[in-house]
Amino acid sequence: MIIKIWKDPVWSKVIATAITSILAAFFYKMGVSSESTVKITSDLATFFAAKLEVKMWQIALLFISAVTLLGIIFKWTAKKIFYSSYLTEYLSDNDIMGLKWEWRYGPDGELVDFKCLCPDCSMQMTFKDKTVDSIPRCEYFCPKCSHSHGFTGFENVEELAKLLIERIIRLGRWKKRAT
Repeated sequence: MIIKIWKDPVWSKVIATAITSILAAFFYKMGVSSESTVKITSDLATFFAAKLEVKMWQIALLFISAVTLLGIIFKWTAKKIFYSSYLTEYLSDNDIMGLKWEWRYGPDGELVDFKCLCPDCSMQMTFKDKTVDSIPRCEYFCPKCSHSHGFTGFENVEELAKLLIERIIRLGRWKKRAT
């Protein structure tokens, strides 16, 4: 658990800052000197055992900081939950570049098993590259009902469709489009 938190880029900095702050407060309190290890250990024990006078404004500042930190953590967690729900609900779209697309998500949330389906009969369409005179042209063709959909000017239509789907997810528009 601690290793997982430490590898997180944010929490590792928070923990390192806390450790550095405690050490800085300790060395400030004892007055930086190069005495024996026994004296340093003794001073450290005294530092942590000492009674501390705390003012009301310090408690208020600590409370406000804690509430703010909890709010940030809650917002981050809620955002993660929101973005993860599309993994089970948004698995197809009927109108990406005029075609129906189906997919699933891999372990890291990437789109895998990406298929273009015929808008008329839902059969998987085949891709045909029809580039002429170095002008990119391609076509998706349905072997069942002969429906075809052509694109000019795009070299990789599937990659563009994936980018459009990722944009829909990122902008949160997938809930309206989930089928």
